[in-house]
Amino acid sequence: MTAPAISPTASANEIAGLREEFGSVFQRIAAGALEREETRTLPREQVQLLKDTGFTSLRVPVDFGGRGVRLEVFLQLYFGAGDG
Repeated sequence: MTAPAISPTASANEIAGLREEFGSVFQRIAAGALEREETRTLPREQVQLLKDTGFTSLRVPVDFGGRGVRLEVFLQLYFGAGDG
């Protein structure tokens, strides 16, 4: 059994849409990162923000209430989060 072909354009469009959706969230989290690091503060509010905005359910299958985002798309979004 082979995996279905994924169009690079479809993936790029999906990633772009997710970056637009979560860009401001990543910026809010990044804004206080240095201070949290220096004060050794756990990012509880930032983790809650990720939960509240649906980031933590991106990889959950649609049948279980998630968005069903493919792993390669999620990883590109996740590793690009620090760029925002």
